[in-house]
Amino acid sequence: LSGVSGTATKKLAEFPILEKLVEKRFVFLQLLIALAVFILAFLFSPFLSRVFKDPKVSFYFKIAIIDIPIVGFYLIYSALLNGLRFYKEQAIVTISYSSGKLVFTVGLVLLGFSIKGALIGNIMASVCGFLAGLYYFKKFAGRGDLIENKKDFIEDKVENLKPSNLFKMIAPFTAIMLFFSLLSNIDLWFVKGMLHEQAQVGFYVSAGNLAKAVYFLFAALSMALFPAITNSISGGRVAQTKGYISEAFRFLFMFLLPLALAVSLTSANLVSLIYSSEYRAAGAPLAILVFGYVFFSLILAVIYILMAKDDAKEAIILLSGLIIIDIILCKAWIPKHELNGAAWATTSTCFLGFLFGTGLVWKKFKTLVSFQSFLKILVASLLVSLIFIIPASGIKLIFLYLFAAVVYIGLLFFFKEIKDEDVAILKGLFQRS
Repeated sequence: LSGVSGTATKKLAEFPILEKLVEKRFVFLQLLIALAVFILAFLFSPFLSRVFKDPKVSFYFKIAIIDIPIVGFYLIYSALLNGLRFYKEQAIVTISYSSGKLVFTVGLVLLGFSIKGALIGNIMASVCGFLAGLYYFKKFAGRGDLIENKKDFIEDKVENLKPSNLFKMIAPFTAIMLFFSLLSNIDLWFVKGMLHEQAQVGFYVSAGNLAKAVYFLFAALSMALFPAITNSISGGRVAQTKGYISEAFRFLFMFLLPLALAVSLTSANLVSLIYSSEYRAAGAPLAILVFGYVFFSLILAVIYILMAKDDAKEAIILLSGLIIIDIILCKAWIPKHELNGAAWATTSTCFLGFLFGTGLVWKKFKTLVSFQSFLKILVASLLVSLIFIIPASGIKLIFLYLFAAVVYIGLLFFFKEIKDEDVAILKGLFQRS
């Protein structure tokens, strides 16, 4: 389903004038694939009851899979809004889905519906997301009406919008999303399989959740980069494409580097603040893993750039290679170094992915962040990191973070790294052409 959504974003960014046609094609394909998955899952459900020796498992599973086609529609309309670069509306759609999940799931469970209530809550959340996405797309996607009477002409001219050609694009998009998800979970699987102490698994999950928060905070920038670059490439605007890539990496470095240093240098106290002092042992792997997710965030930007340029094959090769490397490193380092070994395996793998990925971007576009900007950001980040020599825990740690953020922004202004043009660049990236 994510593969269809990703392809929809790309195609609508390439052909924004064909809004109605793109919507029809991808809603149909999403429905087709979602129903196929639903039917297969429904037929598979009795097998689960036999495996777990509990007839209720099949019953609950059948309720859960009702969500498949509905969440598919939510994903496709969210992707269409992303393709048109209606980011504010897409955010509202996402919030509608998340809020619906919270309200309906918690509400039904509190009313006494237990597992069944939680599953129905998921379905209702998908309905909320789908309806919000449909509303905003129908509200803003009006230009398709202008070409509705020329449908045959459009289909002749835009060959790659035919369903048969779209299926050829959906497969690599799906593979990329699958490999990306695998890469983010391999270390945890090996920790669970090789370290049998449940407490250690809990520590690593805690460290992973906090490290992934850094990635999730800035994934939106890469998501915005995808349709923007796709649109500029399809329009032949080489200078604009290079500008988007250079500034996107610059902003990612600007935000991610100081944040990673702050988390790493205060990892034990941060874990104690978010969870409790009992989880303090998660601080050591977190101090390493946070840098892994900085590189992971940069790899995501690389993947979206490659996908925008129709280089899905190279993205698949890159990710599959990284998965193999991560597996080898986890098997070698976890038995010797336990949680820190898993963290080093992921961080080392993602660092290699960052090097290879940015090398591909440079080869194709001859642009990355300028050395001068990178140097200013690095110096400012290192200077600010000295603040964390001050011991702080609990609420004091939050104020120390805020103080460090103010000093960091001040240093960037002092180095003239933040300019008036930055606001315009971000607006250009997050707005439609």
